[in-house]
Amino acid sequence: MPNEENLSETTPFGNYLRNKIDDSNPNILNSLLPLYTSFSNARTINSFKEHALRLISEIDKNLNSIQRALGGGVTPFSTFRGFFLEEFAIRVTNLCINNYNTEDMVVTKMGSNGGVITGALIKYRTGILPETIMLEPQRDREDVILGFKRKVVIEGERDTKAEFYSEIIPVCIIACKMYIDATRLENVLAKAKNFQELHAKSPFIVLAEWDALGEKWHDESGIVLDSLYAPVENIIFLREGRRPTSTSLEIESIRRPYRSDAIDLLVDAIKEAIDSWGLEPR
Repeated sequence: MPNEENLSETTPFGNYLRNKIDDSNPNILNSLLPLYTSFSNARTINSFKEHALRLISEIDKNLNSIQRALGGGVTPFSTFRGFFLEEFAIRVTNLCINNYNTEDMVVTKMGSNGGVITGALIKYRTGILPETIMLEPQRDREDVILGFKRKVVIEGERDTKAEFYSEIIPVCIIACKMYIDATRLENVLAKAKNFQELHAKSPFIVLAEWDALGEKWHDESGIVLDSLYAPVENIIFLREGRRPTSTSLEIESIRRPYRSDAIDLLVDAIKEAIDSWGLEPR
C-alpha cells in the first residue's frame, strides 16, 4: 500500500484512543479497539466505508458514556471527536491514492509549527532597520493535505539560491470541522483564499459532520451559498439536517448517522483533484 509509513504517522484518533485507555482503561473506550482495528486495516474504499460506518455508529451510541470516560470535560471529548474526523479523512485520501500509478504523493496532517507555503513575509517593523532583513515563507496549515513532497528554490542575485526541502505542493486540501456555522464558514473561506493565491490548481474541500447554518445560507439545492462565490470546491456534510444541541447530540447522532453517499462525494472530489494532475489510474 503506498504511503504506509506516512499513514502510520497520521493516526490522531488511534493514538488518542490508546493513550486514554492507558491512562484509565475504561471499558467503553476499550470496546472501540476491535472496531478501530478493522477500520484502520481496511484496504479498499468499500471495506473502509463498512468499517468506518460501524465504528462511528458505536461511537454515536455511546457519546455520553465516552465523554464521561474521558473525564467529562468538553475539551477531551471535542479532541476525541475531532481526531476521528481527521483520521477518517486521512484514511479515505490514502485509499484513493491506491487507484493511481504513483508512489510520489503523500497525505499529511501538518502541525501548528508547519504548513504549506502561501506567500512570503519580510520580517521588519517600524524603527531602525538592520542592514539585513529576513524574508521567510508565509505558511498556512489545514487538517489534511494530499500533495507531492518537493524541494522549493528561490533564486536570488549573483546565482544565490534559498532552498526549502520537503515542502508540500498540494493536490487537494481538506479542512475538517465538526460543524460549520457562520464563524467557521468565514474561517474556511478565508483559508481557501490564502491557499488559492499560490495553489489555485488545488481544490479546497471542507468536510464536516454537521451543518449549523440556517436556511438562508443555502440555495434551493442545499448548497452553501458562500461556497459558490469563493474558492471552496465543496462543503460535504456527513450527517443529514441541522446540528443538534449538545444535550440531544447522542440521540440525534444515532438518528442521523454518517451518510454513505456523503463518503462517496468525498472520494469523488479527491479523485477528481488527482485526475486534474494527469496521473494514470492503475
